[in-house]
Amino acid sequence: MTPLRRRMTEDLILRNRTPQTIKAYTGWVANFARHFHTPPDRLGPEHVRSYLLHLVGATAPLVTNCTLRASGDMEGSSPDNRGHAATASSG
Repeated sequence: MTPLRRRMTEDLILRNRTPQTIKAYTGWVANFARHFHTPPDRLGPEHVRSYLLHLVGATAPLVTNCTLRASGDMEGSSPDNRGHAATASSG
C-alpha cells in the first residue's frame, strides 16, 4: 500500500467510514489516477474537471445547451441575466 493510500484510508477510518466506503473511495481515486497514468498526488482541480467530463461524456453539456436553445428555454437569457428572463418579461 502506498503512503498516500494508507493516509487516505486512515483519514476515512477517522471519519468513521465503513470498510465498503473506504474500498469504494480508494477505488475511485485509483481509477482517476489510472485515467491520467499519473499518481493522484500529482493531479489537480483541472484534472478532476476533465475526468468528470469524461465520466459524463464530453458532449453532454453541448447537447443540453443546444436542446435548451432549440426549445426556447434559454431565450432572453444571457450570462449577465440568467434566471432573470421571466422577471424582465413580466414587468
